[in-house]
Amino acid sequence: MFADTVLERGGHRYPNGASQDAMLSTLRRELRAARKFVFTKEAVAMAANVGLSRPSSIVAALAWVRLKGDPMWIEFVNQDLREAMATMGSPNIRAPNTVVEVVRSGFLISTTENGLSIEYVHADRTKEGKVLTDLAPVLMSFDLSDQELPRVSTALKPSVRGVTGKVRRHLELVSKDPKEAAAEASLRDRFEYIPHPDMEPAREFIVGIKGEEGAALIEENQANEAYRLWHILALPALILLQCRNACNTTEVVPSAKLNKSRVAKHKEPLQTYETVTMHLSPAALKRQSEGGGSSMRSATIVGAHFKVRASGVFYWNEHFRSGYGEAQPKTVMVKA
Repeated sequence: MFADTVLERGGHRYPNGASQDAMLSTLRRELRAARKFVFTKEAVAMAANVGLSRPSSIVAALAWVRLKGDPMWIEFVNQDLREAMATMGSPNIRAPNTVVEVVRSGFLISTTENGLSIEYVHADRTKEGKVLTDLAPVLMSFDLSDQELPRVSTALKPSVRGVTGKVRRHLELVSKDPKEAAAEASLRDRFEYIPHPDMEPAREFIVGIKGEEGAALIEENQANEAYRLWHILALPALILLQCRNACNTTEVVPSAKLNKSRVAKHKEPLQTYETVTMHLSPAALKRQSEGGGSSMRSATIVGAHFKVRASGVFYWNEHFRSGYGEAQPKTVMVKA
């Protein structure tokens, strides 16, 4: 589990003497107390699919977002997300100013008066193949309160170069529908960030090398990357966890004997966590067991989606359209 890696002390120091362990001490204390969720590959794909829902549906679901623990930790493998996005039509173009490959990500989330406080931890693989774990230099927040949708212009169309499938349809929807464009803008406006107070010693080092503007640019890039992952996975994950029929969670308790041995060796004990898997309907389980593979491409299958009702958020697994397997009447178009 990535959380166990984050909790391990590394002894890294910046050239100015700043200790990474000291800067991560508060986060580690909160992480030990957090309820931890590890999203499997299938659950990552399900969350990404929900992340490409209509923005207005995501906004409507915000009223039902509750943490399953306070604080709460969500982690996933970034390659699982890249593969899920590729399946839905993303070319997975590397973001500008990216110098490493993010291999694992974790969000530590806690409640605030108006919404959520978010800390983003990531494990990066360098060009040399070394994997380094670090806390993003920004402390983020997401407002869950009721807000009027902003007035936006949909004249500018997002780039769809190399984009296909559901990702393209989502971009085209936002570019053409003022309501969806406003909802998309609302989701972005609710997300804010400030320099992370705990990372100030590292910031002082970066300012000394790159100046204030350089440090601010690094923070902006990290915040943009964190928002992208928040928008396409972490926030949809919180919505899915509100749907009793969307996910299954299984608690994984580490061996008491193993942890006793680790403590004796002055190592961090392994943490209890919950794996998150898809909750499949009997029909979907049958198709999967029969080796049918992905049925999302079939025109007779309705893709998985969620709906917001007055009583809560509900999730629909992919299913056959009504009348599938029956003879369908033909429709003949007659020109006058």
